[in-house]
Amino acid sequence: ELALDKGDFAVAAKSIDQAIAVQPENGHLYYLKSLAWQDTDPDQAQAALAKAIELNPSHARALLLSAETAIDAELYDNANEIIDQAFAVNPK
Repeated sequence: ELALDKGDFAVAAKSIDQAIAVQPENGHLYYLKSLAWQDTDPDQAQAALAKAIELNPSHARALLLSAETAIDAELYDNANEIIDQAFAVNPK
């Protein structure tokens, strides 16, 4: 997460892949992987985000990122559904 905070996305992606090798069922790691790839490889970022939500359907930050992605794609109905899921997890 420090590498993501510093904007060093290549280091972040490498570190996250190493962590996923150790904890392949950790949805948060796939969320982080999505953040690492979102600016350079949207397809890989989307696949990682989908995996994060598959592994942890209650991951609020992954749901919000998914909603943002839907809004960017002008898929407003999908975004509203995802936001409703996020509010179900955490109403605040």
